[in-house]
Amino acid sequence: MEPAAPNDQTGEGEREQRWTAKLKRLEGMLETAREEAIDHRKAAEREASLDEDLVTEFTTNLTQASRERRLLRDLFATQDALRASTDLGGVAPRTRRTWLPKRLFIRDSRLLGANTNGRELGRRTMNLEMSQLMNALGSVECVAPEENLLDQLSAVITEMGTEGKPATLILLPISWRLRESLGLTMWGKQRIKSNLVPSQRSEEFAGLIEGVPALDSPWTPEERLYLVNLPSLATYLEGPSQNDSGLTVKLESFDADKAREFLAKHPEAKAEGASDEEARLVLQERLLCSLVREWRLELHEKPAARCIDVPEDLRHKSRG
Repeated sequence: MEPAAPNDQTGEGEREQRWTAKLKRLEGMLETAREEAIDHRKAAEREASLDEDLVTEFTTNLTQASRERRLLRDLFATQDALRASTDLGGVAPRTRRTWLPKRLFIRDSRLLGANTNGRELGRRTMNLEMSQLMNALGSVECVAPEENLLDQLSAVITEMGTEGKPATLILLPISWRLRESLGLTMWGKQRIKSNLVPSQRSEEFAGLIEGVPALDSPWTPEERLYLVNLPSLATYLEGPSQNDSGLTVKLESFDADKAREFLAKHPEAKAEGASDEEARLVLQERLLCSLVREWRLELHEKPAARCIDVPEDLRHKSRG
């Protein structure tokens, strides 16, 4: 009897299995090497010192972006309602904190973005100003809109002037329909000329209504518009700040001891399910950025402010 011929298909299958096993072992080795490289990098970064030039660039970009967006501050100053002060306690918290990767501030980490992160944090300054302004106007009762909204607005402007506290700012929600109904261009900012607005801010408004600067912004509720006499509403109190930004910027890094101390005081900083040691290592890979607001609005008891409901068909979300 002749011996059976070898099964070529069986041999091919066995070779494929061996190659698959070898590839899996190689993948495992590469993954282990990658994880070890990451652990080595993180360990080096935890021990690394911050690059002072990168810290300076970050702080400069942040404070410059903040200074450029202090529109309300400049309006209050132009309307003689800004005062230097060291009493900035107030009710609202003055410090906002955010976590940043420590790698952003290590020259050899090859992670870029310190400047971008700085500018983005600085841009949020206007959010702080407008948020306080909207809170101050929250108690102003609104009246129903009349058939001709522009005529109604003009009448309110005249009335406020007769009472001795003329409107110095109109706050509009974002809506091209509303702008069109008030005789403004439908989109974009317009260059205006008014002694109520500093010249360097003249291109940040929607236009003038009866000589009053109109500012449309996403912070104004879509169902409301306001007419305000800023000096009667509040005084803008301002203390010393970095680069006239309205902020003091603080960056805090952590060695092992400082990380343990911080976690003992702030257990909420530890991720759910993380051990104390894991939380400490994570903290050492981060920086705590604190932005201290060096200004506040000191509200007055009897502000001159009016509110008119925006008709539904003129609101931004209106369809038709």
